[in-house]
Amino acid sequence: MSLKMEGALQSLKRFFNPSMVDLAIDLGTQNLLISDKLQVIYNEATLVAQTDSTRKGDQFVFGSKAMEVERSSAPGYSVHRLLENGVIVDMDRTSEFLERVFRPIVKRPRVLITHPLDISDIERRAFRMVAENAGAAKVVLIPEPVAFVAGICSKFRDRESLLMIDVGAGISEAVLFSRGRVVSFASNRVGGHELEKALISYARRVRKYEISQSASIAILNKIAYERNDAFLKRIPLLGKKLETGLPEAIFFEVKEVEKVLEPLFLKIVETALQVLDDYPPDMSEKIIEEGVFFTGGASQFPRIKELLAERTTVSVVDDSQPLLGVARGEIQVLHDKGLLEFLANEYD
Repeated sequence: MSLKMEGALQSLKRFFNPSMVDLAIDLGTQNLLISDKLQVIYNEATLVAQTDSTRKGDQFVFGSKAMEVERSSAPGYSVHRLLENGVIVDMDRTSEFLERVFRPIVKRPRVLITHPLDISDIERRAFRMVAENAGAAKVVLIPEPVAFVAGICSKFRDRESLLMIDVGAGISEAVLFSRGRVVSFASNRVGGHELEKALISYARRVRKYEISQSASIAILNKIAYERNDAFLKRIPLLGKKLETGLPEAIFFEVKEVEKVLEPLFLKIVETALQVLDDYPPDMSEKIIEEGVFFTGGASQFPRIKELLAERTTVSVVDDSQPLLGVARGEIQVLHDKGLLEFLANEYD
């Protein structure tokens, strides 16, 4: 074999080797995070805004700029959410979004991309297709919970049992792992967005006020991250009174909001209980000893953990950076070639 041909074969082998990946993508219902081997290099809302395509000079903005358009209700724009309940619902715009993000970083990147565990083959294929359509030269797919556990335990392939719950914006998933493989899982299409909708609906139906999505998110963030503050009893914000159509101050009691959200909190807890009920008896001692690992942007509500504690003897291990749990795991995977090859063979 000539040296030239041998070199070409080596290049081809490197191209298809799953350990050769440039970027990791956490494409979520709420945010798109892109990481290299060192850190998260891109973190923006998974949202696009576009002018009427029939207009001259059609404009396409995404991320925080699209959020500004949504908040200001800028005329001439339509705003599009790219994912719903963890699933891609707008493939063309998602591909264009990714292509525009890739462009200044690297041409034809080889990417690792995560997706919810409990989706159909067609929905999973969509994650691969949007990355390829955006210009990715190679795509490796692994489930989000797998990336997360790789981040909290690099030797999770040696762990006899590990239980985690990911409460994202669009979907909640509880997964039991043993030696790097999924033993049991359950999911529920309840996440941060459903909590937002429930609060907006309650404000209109019971309190007779219209509140914006951003106001709903502000209330939820207060309760999730400041609920244990002894001074946080009620939350003020500006809403529109339905009777007059005029803006007016409104207060939400913390306990009132939690009562509204409790049915959804219970659905999230039930997802965890399904897995706990299914796990093999020989794993129970280790899980009780080590606890359940919680991550995801909507995982920080204290009431969810209280409800879980009321129904089980399992403790909760909080993620110190719940919004970055999956991305942090992806970075760990990019660093560990052996782990990446194992996950690519197991899940891609």
